[in-house]
Amino acid sequence: MSALHALLIGIDDYVPDRLPDGTRYPSLSGAGGDVGRMAHFLREHRGLRPETTRLLVSRQGEDGAPEGPPDRLPTYANIVAAFHQIAAEARPGDRVYVHYSGHGARTPTEYPGIKGERGQDESLVPCDIFTPGSRYLRDLELALLVRNLVDRSLRVTLVLDCCHAGGAMRGGARVAVARQVPSVARPPVSSAVVDPEWLTEIWQGQQSEHQPFRGLTLRSWLPVANYALFAACRPNELAFEYPFDGREPQGALTHWLLATLERSPDRLSCGEIHQRLVARIRGFFASQTPMFLGEGREKFLSGPTRSSHRDAAGPRIVRIDSVAGVLIDAGIPAGVRAGDRIQVDGAPDLVIRRVGATESWAQVDDSTGLREIEPGDRAEVFRLQRTVRLVGPDPASREADRALAAVREGLQRSTLGFVEVCADDIAPDLCVTVGAEGTYDVLDPGGVPFPNLRPLSVEALGAVQKLLLRLEHMAKYCNILTIDNPSPPDWLKIGLDIQGYDPGEGTLGAGAIEIQEGKWLNVRLVNRSRVRMDFAVLDLAPDYSVTQLLPKKGSLSLLPLDPGQSETVRIKGWLPKGFEEGNDVLKVFATQGAANFRWLELPPLERPELRYVPRGEPKSALDRLFSMLTCGRAKRGPLTPSEFPEEEWLTAQVEIRVRRARA
Repeated sequence: MSALHALLIGIDDYVPDRLPDGTRYPSLSGAGGDVGRMAHFLREHRGLRPETTRLLVSRQGEDGAPEGPPDRLPTYANIVAAFHQIAAEARPGDRVYVHYSGHGARTPTEYPGIKGERGQDESLVPCDIFTPGSRYLRDLELALLVRNLVDRSLRVTLVLDCCHAGGAMRGGARVAVARQVPSVARPPVSSAVVDPEWLTEIWQGQQSEHQPFRGLTLRSWLPVANYALFAACRPNELAFEYPFDGREPQGALTHWLLATLERSPDRLSCGEIHQRLVARIRGFFASQTPMFLGEGREKFLSGPTRSSHRDAAGPRIVRIDSVAGVLIDAGIPAGVRAGDRIQVDGAPDLVIRRVGATESWAQVDDSTGLREIEPGDRAEVFRLQRTVRLVGPDPASREADRALAAVREGLQRSTLGFVEVCADDIAPDLCVTVGAEGTYDVLDPGGVPFPNLRPLSVEALGAVQKLLLRLEHMAKYCNILTIDNPSPPDWLKIGLDIQGYDPGEGTLGAGAIEIQEGKWLNVRLVNRSRVRMDFAVLDLAPDYSVTQLLPKKGSLSLLPLDPGQSETVRIKGWLPKGFEEGNDVLKVFATQGAANFRWLELPPLERPELRYVPRGEPKSALDRLFSMLTCGRAKRGPLTPSEFPEEEWLTAQVEIRVRRARA
């Protein structure tokens, strides 16, 4: 295995933290923890050694001074020097991992000859940004630093858990915090990376080497070969940190990246990891969409040889106690939460009761069922319920308190079971508050309203019941959005290419795609597995409906494709009446077993009379999972890995943002 070099940058505090005019950059709480957890994962699963680890962390001590020696602080000079040190010490074929958790900013460009007079530089914010002689680390500088590594035949992976632009957030201690700050004017400081004229020449040469991804500002940063970049959000979005475990905040990108890697440490390609990140983060923060650029088919931090630790994927039973229950080796970083259901082959369902950092305790109602479980058994975690937190408005009012109390009472009485009131120590999936106009507002955990929801007055007849139905519908929608097989085998592969209607336009790219209403796109499905697979395509629409696009009603229940065979489907950008823009998520399923994906169909929000429910009982284990995700009344028994093997299915998805054409 080739050597791994890591540069881990975590900036919680800025020292000094303000300019003489009072301009201040707020501290973060989870950036240092992000890189600490990533360092632990790299040591345990990727062979990272202390002598090839460069950890730059900024935290203030009790006396207000930065902790640690000056050469270990993430200053502009130290970050640039660390890149140069890796370039000097690494050998061709070595792997390089760079992780940045901290603030990002968009600053007026230093390179108007490249970006125009009104251009913006997307920048990382070193901890000494307010110190004379420091500067932002700008996108063109980062591009050259990475190019210097790539040109030395190093395999580079970057994770940037920060924002590039966005607005302000408001809320209490458990509201997500955005990792973005406004730019401030600083005295000119020369780049420590390269002379601006030479940088302009390199930049212009770099642009001619590849076809850009449309609508994605990040295309301007880096080369497109021999590297992989995971960015926390689009340039116009916010990247959040949040106390997912109810205690220490974590960056959303870092949290879900580690959860994905720890469940499937050796199997997933970078493109597959990105698909899972999109599903997880978008299901939690509607306004944060992680992006990926680079070689999607490469394994994450892969070397010239493949790891043989296949058994590491997926949680296992560690211990069985007649009183405490069953201990599994999955905890907070893997996304396990109290209330999740656990399936073990041949045993009754278990429920997670206590969650720890790396292990969790589950209990079964009938203790005799413990006899069917043995240490080492594979456990599968299924989460069907969504939690909602009721958030009082600011300023508070008696009317709002009464309205939220009625919602709490309604949730406690609800029998559908898809939504429950969130405990104080658990991060919610949804939030409900009373808006300034006296309406019930549904928000994501970051405090951002879900788009395209009709106003619902708290005084309207049956308002609470309408809100509960809305929450139940959105819980089912989120369940479908996040359906994922965390551990598919290496031989199970599908391809998903989105192409413009004009064949000369080619593939649009792996990130989210923006089109105008009425524009046609081609979706090309490819079976890259060794066996025949059956395909289906669902459309999760802007009106929160879910429809099976392929195969159509009246035809085959699934589309069979032999190895190497493909199918192209034309799709037209569409918006419901009254919508100016909306997101469609195309979710592709491939399976070897019979499955009825129409169990997952949902009508538009607040139109339950259009709900389609297949006749009869679910006929396969996959059908039973789908019915549980969307049909509260579906009968079901234990769903075990032997009935529902991860070898039989997988998913892929792409997001399309549709905008109405302006007159």
